[in-house]
Order: sequence, then structure tokens, then C-alpha cells
Amino acid sequence: MSRFGWMLKAAAPHVRSFVLVLGLGCAMAGSHAKAQSNAHQHFGKVHFPIACNDGVQEQFDLALAMLHTFSFPDAAQAFTAVAQKDPDCAMAYWGIAATAIGSLYGGRSGPMALQGEQAVEKAKAIGGKNARERDYVATVEVFYKGAETLDYAARVRAYASALERLHRKYPEDREAEIFYAYALSALGAPTDQTFTYQLRGAALLEKLYADLPDHPGVIHYLLHAYDNTPYASRGLTGLSAIKSPGTSPNPRTDVSKSTNTFPRIDFASCSVNIRAAWLKFGSPSPPNEAATSRPVSRTSSTSTIERLSC
Repeated sequence: MSRFGWMLKAAAPHVRSFVLVLGLGCAMAGSHAKAQSNAHQHFGKVHFPIACNDGVQEQFDLALAMLHTFSFPDAAQAFTAVAQKDPDCAMAYWGIAATAIGSLYGGRSGPMALQGEQAVEKAKAIGGKNARERDYVATVEVFYKGAETLDYAARVRAYASALERLHRKYPEDREAEIFYAYALSALGAPTDQTFTYQLRGAALLEKLYADLPDHPGVIHYLLHAYDNTPYASRGLTGLSAIKSPGTSPNPRTDVSKSTNTFPRIDFASCSVNIRAAWLKFGSPSPPNEAATSRPVSRTSSTSTIERLSC
């Protein structure tokens, strides 16, 4: 089994990255496959079928996993590499546009907003290979429409509504549902103490988690959905319960029954709620970066995710 660990750290270029070995020719094919496999082990399991060249599917999946973990520079680089390998892959540019949004929890546009708008136009010019791909492009375009006149919150609401329509149109598409749950959980205003949107998003994510326990987006967005004082313990308990053999997938599971450990947690960039939940449910004290930079062994795990950003 893979070693299980979590890194909750601000997405930034200096964060430890996993090098993607691209286009090195037949002589380096084995090294390339090994590098891709190692990277997947750290970012979790994602599969999003696209109608592009078969040779870019695995790298596209890896780029999407990086996006879900908020490893935005890595994701942008990986999606760009897909576009270089297959210039007619509209979904590569969709990925660049989705990455350029940054975190919907941040309350403001990310630093790559201009590149996102350009990527949308490129994706539209190429055209998706099927209706689903065209709908994904049209959905991400909604976020960028009216950027000069609409405030950020209005754009997020419009994007969430577009993602809901995408999910309703393709109910079997797990990625559409995950992105919708993510956007839904990001709609809650700081003054709304009912946490209506966060709980609605969490309800979708908990159901998804039962089938996708190694999906980085499901786990990551579930943590954020419960990132508030009344429900913080649910989110961190969910992390602690992911996923030892025989452990309930319910985020309310008692973590004392889990054999998981957290090799590389850095809580410096995480919220007070998450830190408090860790104090109560996860460890006698929140570990610091120096203490958690060393791998810690564990008994067993089916999870493969080692990298997330708060």
C-alpha cells in the first residue's frame, strides 16, 4: 500500500513539486511513465475522459488532480503541456481557464485571470470534440463574463449556477458534480451562521466520498465545507478516517479508531477552525512544518493523496 500523508500548505511556487517528464522521446519513455506514476501517487486518483489524443489522457488526469489540490502553478504547467502535445485539445485550455480561477474560497480573482480569459477564447476557437466538452468550456466561461463590471461574489454565484446546470445535464459525470459541490460550498457569506451553502455542498461531497475515497477534490472541498466553528470537527475527522481498511467513510467517524497518520501536515496557513479541530480530534498539538517534514510510517492505507493546500 502507498504511504498516506497530507500536506496542507499555501499554494506557491516554492512548495515541493513533482516534476513532469514530458516529450523526452522513446529512450526516456520508461522514466516518463515512472515519473507520471509517482506524481499520481501524491495527488490522488482522478479520471476525466476527454476526446483528445490518447497519449495525453493520463497527463490531463494528473493536471486535474493538481487543480483539485490547489496546486495551481503545477496544474497550469501540466495543462499547458497537454496543449503542447495536442494543440487541438480544447479541454487542455478549459483546464488552464479553470486553474486560472484560483480558489473560490479566496474572495478575489487569482493572479492568472487574464490567462484564464485567453484560455477560454482558445478553447472556444478550437471547439470541444463533443457536446459535453463544449458545455464544460461554456460553463467556465461564465466565471469570466462581466469581469470588469461584476463583483467577485456575483461571478462566483453565476459560475455555481452554471455548474449546477452542467451537473443536472450530466448527472453521471462525477467531475461536474464535484465542481458544483465545490462552488456551492464557496457561496456561503462570512455573516451567514446557518452555513446553508457549506452544508449543501458537504452533503453532495459525503455521498461522493463513499465511491471516490481517493479523489483529491472530494476530500479537499469537504474539508473546506466544514471549515467553520460548529462543524470543523466533521471536516478534520473526515481526514483522519480516510481511509484505513474497515474504517467508516463517514466524516463523523471517531479518529481514535483510525490507523492513519499525517506525515507532512503544516497548519500554518490553515484556519483557526481547522487548527482547533486538529487539537480536539487529531493530535495533542498542531504539528509545525519542521516536525512534520519527516515521513511517518503507518500500518496500511488505500489512499494515495499526500498534497493539499488550505
